[in-house]
Amino acid sequence: MKEVALIVAAVLVSATVVWATGDLSRQTPLELKVLLGSRDAEMVILPKTWNLETGKLYKVMLVNEGKVKHEWVAPEFTLTIWTRKVETAGVEVKGVINEIELLPGAKADWYFVPIRTGEFEMACEIEGHKEAGMVGRIIVK
Repeated sequence: MKEVALIVAAVLVSATVVWATGDLSRQTPLELKVLLGSRDAEMVILPKTWNLETGKLYKVMLVNEGKVKHEWVAPEFTLTIWTRKVETAGVEVKGVINEIELLPGAKADWYFVPIRTGEFEMACEIEGHKEAGMVGRIIVK
């Protein structure tokens, strides 16, 4: 009887677990262009909401079209993704990314796979920028 109960429990647990297949890092990335400061409005993150899915590879192109330095920060979100790399000016950075700063006119391509669902806040935490509206939300399903 104990064996039957263990088998039933194992089946129920495995039915709720999603198993990844293949090499998730080698998918064709879904692209999302994100402005941190634009020509029309300095204190913006556009789009303000990112809708992502777990298990998919994303290439987020962070671009600063503004006239001052901006940063992108979402500490809770960065703990729930696997970063393949960040590319900028001929340099690749690999590992855990906590913050990305962009000088005026700079661009960085960030490749990652979300591995957990949830809703997360993002912002530019340079003094006064968040308060001026540089905030947004990341929704991972």
